[in-house]
Amino acid sequence: MNTDTSLIDILTAPERFFESLGERIESIKIPGLIILFTALLAALTAYLAAGAVPLPGLEGPDAEVLRPFVGILAAAAIFIGIFIIWGIQSLILHVIAKVLGGTGSFKSTLAVVGYGNLPQVLMGVLGLALLLVYHMDIEKMGAALGFVVLGLIFTLWSTVIWFFGFKHAHELTTAKAAVIAVLILIVSMLSIAI
Repeated sequence: MNTDTSLIDILTAPERFFESLGERIESIKIPGLIILFTALLAALTAYLAAGAVPLPGLEGPDAEVLRPFVGILAAAAIFIGIFIIWGIQSLILHVIAKVLGGTGSFKSTLAVVGYGNLPQVLMGVLGLALLLVYHMDIEKMGAALGFVVLGLIFTLWSTVIWFFGFKHAHELTTAKAAVIAVLILIVSMLSIAI
């Protein structure tokens, strides 16, 4: 078994990455850090975006006084929400993997879902950079690069990682791992559309 694994392998060669992990798939330290970075980037983006969005019913000095508090609340909600979503998503996918005959533990499911979020870290960096480049003008940012299209690409990238992760962590057949990946993709697409 090859023990040389890196975060680059998750992004470029996920099957090789998960094959080489073996029993180390039980460790959630690196996936937890990936989720932490995802949450930090999302929280920072939410804080900055809250400063750019008009507050309904408030104008002038009142809006400017409340804006930092709205940003802090948005950032805190997003930060905590990312971890809650990680746990709930992992639990649901773990149950589905078990129904399909998967053999992996819940910790391995947490790890796979965490590793699959690495493209979302890259998307978070890109989203934050776009917010800063366009000086918080969300309308220009969306038109500039087709942010929704980029979200779709990064979601597909995550789905490929999840496919190989579930295949190896739960010792699933290609077809059964594909079922899980397609379910994740459908839910992700619905969340992007909303």
